[in-house]
Amino acid sequence: MQDDIIKKYQEKLQEISNEVNSRNQERTFPYILMGPKNIPNSIVA
Repeated sequence: MQDDIIKKYQEKLQEISNEVNSRNQERTFPYILMGPKNIPNSIVA
């Protein structure tokens, strides 16, 4: 059960990261500060 939740969470973060990266390709100054890859994910059980 928890593994499924974590997997779905990580998949959603990857989707967001892909979208941010895609948008950054068009920006003069890419926004990287709050990208999912730069924020540690932790889940307290």
